Amino acid sequence: MYLPNAMSDPSSISSDQIDQLIDPELRAEIGNPVPVTFAATVVYLPLLVAGLLTSIFWTHTIPGSIRSFGQLAIEVAAGTIVALVLVAVTYVLARTLKPFELLEREFHAILGHLSQRGIIWIAILSGAAEELVFRGTIQPWLTGLWGPRWASS
Repeated sequence: MYLPNAMSDPSSISSDQIDQLIDPELRAEIGNPVPVTFAATVVYLPLLVAGLLTSIFWTHTIPGSIRSFGQLAIEVAAGTIVALVLVAVTYVLARTLKPFELLEREFHAILGHLSQRGIIWIAILSGAAEELVFRGTIQPWLTGLWGPRWASS
């Protein structure tokens, strides 16, 4: 379905046009409006599984260079610390700079009222899926095709 002016002005899309995009039987089954966490799970869970399987069986990048539980714990702790710092910086920026405040309002308008559990679920699922697909599959594949210089660009 073509949505006129959707690219230049997303607010011009009517709720009737949005309703036409989702099969009525599916909407009745999952609820109205479609829960954001459900939609994210439908998109990212298959991507996560595909990335995991291709990383294991095609590019052989999993388990990777981590050889001990201690090293794995350090990597997970470092990633968690970086994530928490990014969340804190984003929180401060959204309360001190107008562009970040506007961005936060836009996200809130799009995502609605998500619980902390929903936000954490989407963040973990999307982050893991993207890392597995891009770093675990696509980047090693490009490295094999064109060398490390092109794969890291």
